[in-house]
Amino acid sequence: MKNIFFNDTIYVITYKNIRDNGHVGLRYIYVKADRNMTITERIFYLIKARGLSQNAFSKSVGIAPSTISDWKTKNHTPSADKIMDICRVLEVTPESLLTGAGIDEAEVKETKVDYKGKQLLLEYEGLNDEDQKRLLAYAKKLGELTKLEDI
Repeated sequence: MKNIFFNDTIYVITYKNIRDNGHVGLRYIYVKADRNMTITERIFYLIKARGLSQNAFSKSVGIAPSTISDWKTKNHTPSADKIMDICRVLEVTPESLLTGAGIDEAEVKETKVDYKGKQLLLEYEGLNDEDQKRLLAYAKKLGELTKLEDI
């Protein structure tokens, strides 16, 4: 799981191989930031983004499935003593979960990545933080140049 921030979009990369007509690819979800979700909405969004079922999430966190269902149907929120366990399973900081920083979304789109895209993602993953920032800056500039050429 990797979050990449680029052009005000959070790309949540999940490394799950999928098969479609015999082709193997990766799945990723991209999300545009909009800070309006409640903590409960963030939890359910992250469960989906991480490819977890509610049942698998409940087992990992140690919370009864009925309690998690109550969060959704009765607008209950998790107890404070479970926040750290929830954050551990969902791979987020307590600050992100509570404030929505880097999580909240307005648009979710799931896309398959072809072989070349997979190779690019794996190369990106192998770079250090500074080189990842440089690569994203190059990609942004290349996109701007491409738009100018289309004019």
